[in-house]
Amino acid sequence: MGFVDLFYITLISGLIGSSIAARKGGKYCAACHVVVEEIEYEISKVDPKKVLEVDGFRIDPQGNQMKRRTVPYARSETHLTEITEELCERMNQYALSTDKKTGEVKYVLTKSRDGNPVTLENVSMSSQTADELRNLCNAFIEDNDENMVEYFKQKHDDPKNDFCQNIAEACDSEEEEEDEDEAKDEL
Repeated sequence: MGFVDLFYITLISGLIGSSIAARKGGKYCAACHVVVEEIEYEISKVDPKKVLEVDGFRIDPQGNQMKRRTVPYARSETHLTEITEELCERMNQYALSTDKKTGEVKYVLTKSRDGNPVTLENVSMSSQTADELRNLCNAFIEDNDENMVEYFKQKHDDPKNDFCQNIAEACDSEEEEEDEDEAKDEL
């Protein structure tokens, strides 16, 4: 294997590694948080009494198809799919915010959902920011669509952190962040 071959293998490995790393932490993590918040918000808007009839594709021992059953619409696969198909188009309602002390990046709503005034500090609002978040949102949903639908069929105590850290692995856990901080301090 020649030097040129080794160079290209190293270059490609580095590009793949940096692409994977770009999908964890920073803006990708912040985009995950926005996606989860938006999904939970859309679910909360649905009347809990609203149900969806679904066919039971099971056959009983006598050969008869089992009757239809109802599932709550809010967390149904149909509703969750509808949410994810439309969600990224609303990303122009967000601005990029960076915490001055920690450097943590997050996206914040630029207008409240209940009509109350919103105080925005240390934010970057531009069409470029909205486009970037929309692209991150689309990439995130493409990477996680099956996991998202299955996950959000059930209610969870802390969906933002649980899904983004444990299921999608888009965010570092607090332990990983502490380890990284300690490593930086040692340098």
